[in-house]
Amino acid sequence: GDLHQLAANKVAPAVLAHARRIQAFSPMSSVERSDWPLKVRNLLNQMGQVNIAHIEVGRTPIDGMVHKAMNLISNGKWSEARSRLPYDDLFHLFMILTLSSGMKLLLEKDYYVVLNNNADKYTAAGKAETMSIPVKEPVTLQQFLERGLQAAGASKFFHYNGFTANCQMFLNGILQANAGSVQYTPQARQFILQDVQAA
Repeated sequence: GDLHQLAANKVAPAVLAHARRIQAFSPMSSVERSDWPLKVRNLLNQMGQVNIAHIEVGRTPIDGMVHKAMNLISNGKWSEARSRLPYDDLFHLFMILTLSSGMKLLLEKDYYVVLNNNADKYTAAGKAETMSIPVKEPVTLQQFLERGLQAAGASKFFHYNGFTANCQMFLNGILQANAGSVQYTPQARQFILQDVQAA
């Protein structure tokens, strides 16, 4: 049902950063964009032609404060829905891209696509799990992202929806689109995709 889909929203940590992000958890809400945010465009102009040397996907548990916020805005239904899921934790997904220049970038999808040099945002706290995705053929940062954009289409790639266009679907889509350049294994796919429909 809708509450199980709501629980699948992997961008829950964003609710702590800005009040408008809380609205993204409503089953009826979504956020639409049609292009890269300005900061991402500027970064791509500077680093887009640099090759990616290493990729890690990561996941971090949604913390207790977010669960309390979710329970509040769902009138107590959040905890009820969570109790029926076959997982101890729900996760927010992210990716760390190490460029051949040595620069490390964080890629994630909140209510918009985020790409910046805050690569240790989640790993510094020691709560995140990561998995390496080997790069087997040269691919630039621009190529890597553009392939994901072309495969998904601008609407789904830039558009945020907690049910159909969240962070796990975003990362999965980009890696699938770059299957010729990266080694995206079934194990890595399982690490990224958390099937709440099993509940």
